Amino acid sequence: MTVDGNLVVDAAGCGPPGRCPQCKHPAIRVHSRYWRQIPELPAGGRGLTVRLHVRRFFCDQSQCQRRTFVEQVAGLTEPRRRSPLAARSVMRAVATELGGRPGSDCARSCGFTADGLRCWRNW
Repeated sequence: MTVDGNLVVDAAGCGPPGRCPQCKHPAIRVHSRYWRQIPELPAGGRGLTVRLHVRRFFCDQSQCQRRTFVEQVAGLTEPRRRSPLAARSVMRAVATELGGRPGSDCARSCGFTADGLRCWRNW
């Protein structure tokens, strides 16, 4: 799908239920589902966003303080982080090598949104 000239890919977490990040107990019950938008590396000079349909699970262990947690997709998502690992490493390399306005110009030409001192892609 294309939105405002950017590519949007819909995906869903479909693996086995995750484990609670606190007590490591496997989940049994699904609490809810929601869409998570993850900006990815540009493809073909166009912005790319992955819309990921993730599940939130209950942690049913009575001694665990965490009641719910969200499944993570290896290599794509991390808890409480909006940017994917690959995009962060590319932006860090651009900022380190070029910095400031040259880094901003390079990032923009690669499909990232950037300003004078920081290179970010809507994060």
